[in-house]
Amino acid sequence: MEFQSPRLRVKRDPISIDSSSYGEPEDTINTAMSQPVPTLNDPMWEDMWHLSRKDDLNMKVVEAWNLGVTGKGVTVTILDDGIETNHPDLIQNYDPLSSTDVNDNDSNPTPRYNLLDSNRHGTRCAGQVAATANNSLCSVGIA
Repeated sequence: MEFQSPRLRVKRDPISIDSSSYGEPEDTINTAMSQPVPTLNDPMWEDMWHLSRKDDLNMKVVEAWNLGVTGKGVTVTILDDGIETNHPDLIQNYDPLSSTDVNDNDSNPTPRYNLLDSNRHGTRCAGQVAATANNSLCSVGIA
């Protein structure tokens, strides 16, 4: 059996980049993909304070979306318990090829429903990342 061994972390100095050879920052933004985020109609959007706060205490997700930065083409894996793969907010973005059930050692991550509903936290986590926006359902995913 192989065990992990501690490694020494070496902190490096920040890399300095001469921006004059790369142009102004505006040149690096893909303005062809940039479109202002429409008003979101998902009922939980206003309660997602970490995304939708009007002050500086949020994750600046709307600003990233307005720059054209999205999760399109990116696969995210969430290691958690069960995920409701047919949840209406997730069904468009769920990728069965990127999913597995480590609890039952199979490819079906559907939660085991019981009295405690203790095996579907993964649905909430996946929603934070991949919930479909503007479908008038629950929430909005970051990507």
